[in-house]
Amino acid sequence: MDIDPAIPKSKPSVGGDSNESDNIKTLDTHQQFTQWSDIAHKLEPIDEEYGESEDGSGGTRGAIIHSPQRRIQLARKGLSDYEQRLMGSVVDPQTIPTGFSQVCVKDETVTTLQEIITLPMLRPEYFSKGVLRRYGVSGILLFGPPGTGKTMLAKAVAKESGSVVLNIRASDIYDKYVGEGEKLAEAVFTLARKLAPCVIFIDEVDALFSARSSGEPNKFRRDIMNQIMSEWDGLNTSRKPGVMVMAATNRPFDLDDAILRRLPRRILVDLPGEDDRARILGIHLKGEELDSDVDLKAVAKRTESFSGSDLKNLCVAAAQAALRERVRAEDKSETIKLATRHFDAALKKVSPSSSDQMESLVELRKWDKIYGDGAQERKHKFHSIGFANAAQTSEEEAKPVK
Repeated sequence: MDIDPAIPKSKPSVGGDSNESDNIKTLDTHQQFTQWSDIAHKLEPIDEEYGESEDGSGGTRGAIIHSPQRRIQLARKGLSDYEQRLMGSVVDPQTIPTGFSQVCVKDETVTTLQEIITLPMLRPEYFSKGVLRRYGVSGILLFGPPGTGKTMLAKAVAKESGSVVLNIRASDIYDKYVGEGEKLAEAVFTLARKLAPCVIFIDEVDALFSARSSGEPNKFRRDIMNQIMSEWDGLNTSRKPGVMVMAATNRPFDLDDAILRRLPRRILVDLPGEDDRARILGIHLKGEELDSDVDLKAVAKRTESFSGSDLKNLCVAAAQAALRERVRAEDKSETIKLATRHFDAALKKVSPSSSDQMESLVELRKWDKIYGDGAQERKHKFHSIGFANAAQTSEEEAKPVK
């Protein structure tokens, strides 16, 4: 591979409202991201060799990275009973229809995911020496209001990087027999290593890793969490690269503190701005015949606080309104043309699932400022303890009172 995998820099934002100033863009309009797809596609037809040299010096020859289908086939050989039970959660990235062109997110978010997940999995030789070899990011948390594309973003990352996805739910781990849950938790990580490069994706992670309390009646849940955290830490010290944990939630403040420590990168996926809503509408209405009076920018302006999922429901409702009109008119034409009146009817039935005044959204943005990537209030919220703080206090006390 002769492609330079340098991370492209985001372009500066140009105008717009507070959400638009974050420079959220649909990635199919950015040619600088195509080289990542080129690298991923080159991984499919051939097998590349990367990894440790025989003397452990971090050479670029060693472990073979097969295509996703080949890795799944090889992993099926010699599976334990517990790993076999988890094979139903394995997703081949080549079967994932969602790419970055179907997701509207910040350029900064995509660049972060590419640096942390895509690049190490596609070019592990760059991470074979120094601090990047000894330590890696243990996990990424995507959090935000419902319907903003967190799950789609995880799918897009897996598809672009050629990583097998191990989609884990609480029902995959918990078992009615004592001790079985811990063995299944261990199998999640052993199976992921066999499938590497692999993304362990945990959707609605708060359902699995909610905060523990001293009066908690279910001891088995604590045991399972302890086993998962033990395996998670072992993942970081393993010499085999290519396994990443990615989690998504609407309620990050409900997560256990020990789990948050293992998810050091926390990215807010917020509601889209007006320009981004217009792009999302264009994505959902791709292939539809629109009347000349339809202005997607005008529709986007009327859909404040709509998430991507809400906009999808709006498009479906508009299509149903057009279909209902055609059936009543006994129109036998094969195509359905959407007009502004159909979107007017849809807007009367579909409302946003979130708003800026909702307590949950306010709490999410407050949590992001304290614990999220680039936490702005951390230095102001917390004060140091020790000699430096004591010296500062003494200086303030020594100042004369005016």
